[in-house]
Amino acid sequence: MSAPVVELWARRLIDATSLTKGQTFLDVGGGDGALCAAIESLSGAIGAVVDPAVDPSTAAPNRVRGTAEALPFPDADFDVVLFNHVAHMLKRPVVALREAARVVSPGGRISVRFSSPQNLQKLPLARWDPEGFEALASRAPTISRILTWGKRAGLGMSAFDLVSTPFAGTYEQWIAGMSHIVEQAWLESGCRGSVSPVAAFEAVVRRAYISPEPFEETLLVFTRPYPPNA
Repeated sequence: MSAPVVELWARRLIDATSLTKGQTFLDVGGGDGALCAAIESLSGAIGAVVDPAVDPSTAAPNRVRGTAEALPFPDADFDVVLFNHVAHMLKRPVVALREAARVVSPGGRISVRFSSPQNLQKLPLARWDPEGFEALASRAPTISRILTWGKRAGLGMSAFDLVSTPFAGTYEQWIAGMSHIVEQAWLESGCRGSVSPVAAFEAVVRRAYISPEPFEETLLVFTRPYPPNA
């Protein structure tokens, strides 16, 4: 995803989770740490990334190898925990959210950013490759499913906040933001053909669509309840 898109989402996550200077946050499945770095730069908060692909021998001190279901951090270590487009890959999502609730402080926020089937319906992929779209949408979690995961993880329903935000930016940024979804679908299909479909995707979009269409991603913000009588 391009740098402007990363900054766009960094700002949205800062606003949605009320993250402020000096607070701490954890990006679960944060990959190369680009989003973490953008949030740190824009907010003054102190971030960490946990990802199973991190190489401890070469990684920066704030990038740690680990999984969402067994976070290698002590209790109440963060003010905010972020799940960005990893919900569909969680093997035990309720366990992962319980782990997030463990490492976040009471009153802390847990955000889950994802593409629901309704969000994905707006992709050009739904028009030019209906079969591929159906395969992709079938793996996408619904809003109600994630709300159920949160409830089972002990996150109070009254603390939930639902924010659907349209994708904004230039045409090139929009294509960059969508290409990773096409790439993922291609990889999961077994890589049929020898060339990545991203270039073909961009060509189709440029021919078929004069301007970028709004694209919604869903952001659910949970709060860890305070202990009784706290």
